Amino acid sequence: TMDVNDYVSGGLPLDGFRPASLTGNYKYQSAASGDNGGIVLVGTHYNPVTHHRDIVGAGASLSLTDTPTYIPFTIEYTPLSDIIPGSSAEAPDSLIVLILSSASQNMQQGSMLWVDNLVLWSAPDTCAAITGINATAGIHDVTLTWSTTDPADAFELEYGTVGVEPGSGNSI
Repeated sequence: TMDVNDYVSGGLPLDGFRPASLTGNYKYQSAASGDNGGIVLVGTHYNPVTHHRDIVGAGASLSLTDTPTYIPFTIEYTPLSDIIPGSSAEAPDSLIVLILSSASQNMQQGSMLWVDNLVLWSAPDTCAAITGINATAGIHDVTLTWSTTDPADAFELEYGTVGVEPGSGNSI
């Protein structure tokens, strides 16, 4: 077992972002045959009672094998409550990314792991819902206004004539 507080004091602040996966590219050179590289994600949440960070989720890829060129990888992040029923369902407020140069029992000096283009993705079902939509028709245009349940960085609008089936209209 590992107490994350012995290793880090915080990690990458998430500021409300809910991680779903980490993608990137890796190449690995092991010092001895059979060694593997590894990347571990640890979601933590600050506990004001204990003044420590509790682990609330994790993800890992511990089978990154010898390769001289970059290879893409994806690590899925899973809340701890999905892994261990009855455990904390707190959302992470920080994420720790641990990069291992060997996933064998005995770490081998000289093993090297390179990672590039790491991107943290959110779950696709966390889109903001549009509420209170209002259309004001002009002579040659329509002005739309709306509210959202959460901040959004993009919208897609589908439109068509009266009776158009969803998915078959024009999109902008």
